[in-house]
Amino acid sequence: MNIDKFPEIDQRRQSPDLSMLEIIRSKFKDRLIKVGGAGILAMTLTLNTSCAAEEIKPEITYSTPSGPSASPTIETTPTIERTPTPSAQPSEDVLQKIETQTYPDSRFESTASWSDDFSTEKNGPINSDKWNTVTGPPIANGEIQYYTNDPSNVRIENGLLTLQAQKQSIDGLNYTSGRIDTLGKQDFEYGKLEITAKLPAGVGTWPAIWLAPTKSVYSTSNIPAGANPYYANGELDIAETSGVEAHVIYCIAHSAVKPTNNTYPNKYYSTLKLPDSDKTFHTYGVSWTPDEITFTIDNQVCYKTKKGPTDDFTKWPYNQPYHLIINQAVGGTYFTGDKKKYPPDGIDLSALPSQMQIKDVKYFKLINS
Repeated sequence: MNIDKFPEIDQRRQSPDLSMLEIIRSKFKDRLIKVGGAGILAMTLTLNTSCAAEEIKPEITYSTPSGPSASPTIETTPTIERTPTPSAQPSEDVLQKIETQTYPDSRFESTASWSDDFSTEKNGPINSDKWNTVTGPPIANGEIQYYTNDPSNVRIENGLLTLQAQKQSIDGLNYTSGRIDTLGKQDFEYGKLEITAKLPAGVGTWPAIWLAPTKSVYSTSNIPAGANPYYANGELDIAETSGVEAHVIYCIAHSAVKPTNNTYPNKYYSTLKLPDSDKTFHTYGVSWTPDEITFTIDNQVCYKTKKGPTDDFTKWPYNQPYHLIINQAVGGTYFTGDKKKYPPDGIDLSALPSQMQIKDVKYFKLINS
């Protein structure tokens, strides 16, 4: 399926001079959700979801609890997020070329300046100094999970962060799962970020590791007609996959206008098939400089894009801070599974509970940045 056939979504066409956050807050200011209990998070994952087309998905701002049993109040405000879409994979010769390239690390510091090694942490909740736990129902993308901070969905166990999707009914939804992020706690602008993870492969699962802008610095006023205004500030999908396309990992650099300065057949993304992605831990990474972004799997290039000499922010919006998001959705606009085989919602119940497992997350600064 050609992902370029998917319609672009313009949520700010009514008020192009307002920030996305201002518009969203004006529409959803009354949607407050009280959350109880302690959150759990971590980073080294299990994924199986594909992505490529663009759509809306909820982003959430929250206040961090001040005590061990305090309940955070979160304001659910949808931001636009990518929707995975299967598309033609590169030919075998292209994959062979990609898989044999090793990416150099000499531009980045050799010691991580920020990290979370879950093997050193006790069983229980995630470190709330580093992570937020997102809770509440989905707002967009047709997802059918309810995110919780319950240990059954988000926990550190046996040295691993686990985000678990499972059959459980809450507030009219039939599935629960886990989502964490670093919003307000750790931003990333240039450098190398690596997440070691194992990725689930069941039909109906939609795990993702991605970076979203923390403060959108670009207005949509000058976005060309037909471009997606949300991607005026970009998005970097380090790894995304789906049980519908089991073991196919997508690496994507989103921008309002698709770049032209690269040699990959899909221009702004590539895929790599890992037959053991749900059985073996792999390290998913992004190496990011002011003029080049490279996605890697086990330190081998999956996709690379470079800033062209005349590219403005519509093609290269990545010179701003981003925060890290890790989540496992269930269902979704594209990843609805196989409803004929698995009625009524297309989810393979035999694949649940489904776990994204993360060993560690490491961030290495760009030297002289």
